[in-house]
Amino acid sequence: MIADPGSDGETVGPFRLGAPLQSFPYASIHRAVRKGQERPLLLWRFRNPYATAAGFVEALEQLAGDPRTRTVPGLVTVEEVGTVQEAEPLAFVVAGDAPGGFLVPALEARRAPGVFATAAALGSTLDAAHALGLVHGDVQPSTVVLDASGRPALVGLAIRTVVARVTPDADWMPSAAAFRPPERPVDSEADPAADRYGLAALVFYLLCGHSPTDGGELVPPSRWRSGVPARVDEVVLRALSRSPADRFPTASLFIAALTGSPAQLAPGAPPPPGALAPSAEPVREVAVADSGSVLPRMPPPEPRPVVAAASVPFVRPDPAPAPPPALTAEPARPGVTAPNPRGDLPVEAQPEADRRGRSTWLGVGVALVVGIIAAAAAVIYLLSHGTHVIH
Repeated sequence: MIADPGSDGETVGPFRLGAPLQSFPYASIHRAVRKGQERPLLLWRFRNPYATAAGFVEALEQLAGDPRTRTVPGLVTVEEVGTVQEAEPLAFVVAGDAPGGFLVPALEARRAPGVFATAAALGSTLDAAHALGLVHGDVQPSTVVLDASGRPALVGLAIRTVVARVTPDADWMPSAAAFRPPERPVDSEADPAADRYGLAALVFYLLCGHSPTDGGELVPPSRWRSGVPARVDEVVLRALSRSPADRFPTASLFIAALTGSPAQLAPGAPPPPGALAPSAEPVREVAVADSGSVLPRMPPPEPRPVVAAASVPFVRPDPAPAPPPALTAEPARPGVTAPNPRGDLPVEAQPEADRRGRSTWLGVGVALVVGIIAAAAAVIYLLSHGTHVIH
């Protein structure tokens, strides 16, 4: 069931709501102010089945009364829980404000901090919470906000865990499921390892613009975004390992390996198992991916081989025939017979005057040959008869 997001100007108990900032399958989140005050707050609005589910409001009240939550920096904590009887019962949770808004709109507006800055801020928050026995249970882009200075913080501590107790088989958003470790069923209780997996999946999202499982098999971030250092590929893939034992034991170790900086350890304490050696040169900050969308994207197509132009059939339209060039006789050169400019034409296409001229000269030549033969015959005759007369 998707909660009714409401509209600007609605009221819930003593609070006046603004337009929804974020919507989940179980609640909508609004910026709100208490009547008579101007201090902005964040308000979760739950409808049925949550508002009337046994133990739901009580679990949220226990969360709001936990003093440990107020000592964790970077955690927007629950301040008040209540119920309202309207047309149908409604439960609400009020928490501190997030002046910088939610992370996803900040990504779309290109005003989000860098990947490493976001990971470092959230990693220190998670380690501090885990040290106190607190588990967030829903680390993903939709639960990350920015404070007044633009520093990332987490909202919704343990709310997702309380909701799962009421509707363990609910159809959760694919974006949220993509940030949950593969070994953790939907209806299971969250643990610190799940928070750390969510942080690693969030880093992948900031690098690539989508969750690790969009497109099927997990591949290195550099497959989706060129320029990602090989060390970042190695660290992110390890933090997203299917086996929890292969991941980093703390968020601070993950951040140290990601940035190439030494982990923050107590003086004289040996590095924990699995810690990577600091990089000789810390990895530079990486800007978030261009896309702030959590919608699935397909992998980039494989590059195709370049085909030689000569092997590609291509039919060009026949151009209009050009007129034949003017025929000019080439000047004669010594030892070179000039080509006949008319020799490329058939007989029937040759000019009539040319044909008559050639016929005349042919007749003259024949007559000359006949005359020469006749003269030669006469001379022979006379010589032969002249000799006979003298004798």
